[in-house]
Amino acid sequence: MNDVVHVLVVSSVTPALLQQMRSVSTRLLVEDGAALLLNVFGAALRPGQAPPQPPAEGSDLDEMLAQAEVILAPRRLPGDTLQRAPHLKWIQATSAGIDFLDNTGILETDIVLTTASGIHVVPMTEYVVTAILYFTKEVSRLMENKNSKSWDRFNLRELKGQTIGVIGLGNIGMEIARVTKALGMNVLGVRRSKPSVPVPFVDAVYRPSDLGTVLKASDFVALAVPITPETKHMIGEVQLREMRPNSVLINISRGSVVDEAALVVALKEGWIGGAALDVFEAEPLSLGSELWDLPNVFMTPHISALSDQYDDRAAGLFCENLRRYLAGDQLINQVDKSKGY
Repeated sequence: MNDVVHVLVVSSVTPALLQQMRSVSTRLLVEDGAALLLNVFGAALRPGQAPPQPPAEGSDLDEMLAQAEVILAPRRLPGDTLQRAPHLKWIQATSAGIDFLDNTGILETDIVLTTASGIHVVPMTEYVVTAILYFTKEVSRLMENKNSKSWDRFNLRELKGQTIGVIGLGNIGMEIARVTKALGMNVLGVRRSKPSVPVPFVDAVYRPSDLGTVLKASDFVALAVPITPETKHMIGEVQLREMRPNSVLINISRGSVVDEAALVVALKEGWIGGAALDVFEAEPLSLGSELWDLPNVFMTPHISALSDQYDDRAAGLFCENLRRYLAGDQLINQVDKSKGY
């Protein structure tokens, strides 16, 4: 079978990466619709992302969608993509989550969905380690001393022997476990199913029903779960009260995994020692949020996954999946729609 496969790239990539995709097979007709999609949404590019190439003369997003069999998509697509792309068979997301497809109807079809899970492993793990060191080495106090020119010497805690609870043992969670174990930490993990064999770098694995056991034992709790109906607000008042008074919550998953209102109370009243937050229930975070002013919060604007290697890794994954698609093989990171990831 040598039919032409129309591939629509609406994630902004460099000409070199577009050529890399086209070189996978002569059967591929790869079109660049990134600039046209950007015009529709008027959205800003991801920091460090290549600006889209000017659209070819006469190019039209409707025509591209009408022919597309495969789409490489950023975290946005027109809400009526399903109606405008009748030949669509597969969407490759450049993100680890597919919640941007909610309310499009695509999740209720047999269109294959694949994510970029795995390409964020290095930067997100490094972010978690940064957050752990920020609190363990009291970086905020050190910076205050520098700014006030205060020669204030004090003991710094060590990571070795402290315990981290990794909630979610997917690609990112497993790398967090590996790196923190290398730093001498005790590692507890939570995953949906209890493994039949020991999990590398994890001292003990628990089911979600035993989350409280992990929270009570952990100095740091790193959230690395997808957003599903089961994980929405999985960290609320009950769970925050189960954590240690000096423990730190690290959220790199999705903001709605945590009940933000309960978290603010927990931070203000000392139920927990601090929080490192890269994601929030509503983004950008409202200027009226109390989180901005809490001294025990380390926060960033949803950048833990960003890296100068992001586009290269995403393109490499897409090219491998294109080869598999043409060969009729199983795609990498194919979403189980019944689970939501």
